[in-house]
Amino acid sequence: MKILSVTDRAFSLYGKVLAAGESPAVQEFLHILAQTPLTGKVVYRAEEPSLETCRAAAWLQDVVYGEMPLQIGWCNGYNRRMDAMEYHKASEVNLAGTDLVLMLGRLQELDQTYRYRTEKARLFFIPKGTLIEIYGTTLHYAPCHTGKGGFRCMVALPKGTNMPLARKHAEEGENRLLFATNKWLIGHPDAELPAGCFRGLLGENITLSE
Repeated sequence: MKILSVTDRAFSLYGKVLAAGESPAVQEFLHILAQTPLTGKVVYRAEEPSLETCRAAAWLQDVVYGEMPLQIGWCNGYNRRMDAMEYHKASEVNLAGTDLVLMLGRLQELDQTYRYRTEKARLFFIPKGTLIEIYGTTLHYAPCHTGKGGFRCMVALPKGTNMPLARKHAEEGENRLLFATNKWLIGHPDAELPAGCFRGLLGENITLSE
């Protein structure tokens, strides 16, 4: 599958570039992100104190999120497969701490049963040091690494996102996808995912070649 540049016009359907490597905020975030652990599996941490208390965090909260309370964490690891798609009812901001690839879809492409054909996805290359906004209508999941070094990615979201649900919800309609707070998840049948994940990805579990 073709991998497009994040600067390609097609990316405007999914998000936008906020800043690049020369930005002081990006440089500060990159320095901190480089010190976060990178192991042999994908690990997500919703809140990283060193990212949340740095000077750039205040800029992100004020300029990008209009003073909305934020959580800033990271997703690091090794990954080459789609496995799942998720969405939030708010934008997510990512900073590529390494070169990485994102597999993206659009909420509007779900069918009436909330299933998604994986061939509709678009793949985008995000160079190290690029800060992007992913719209709330964009399906996404863990980044993919390029080369052999794994990936590091900063993840900023409205505070409370991806936390455990406080109560059980009726398993009907969109509620079948609700997996955590402000997190609707659609898994592939071939993926190793937690029990209870809605297996609604149809087609190939897209895998990048080495």
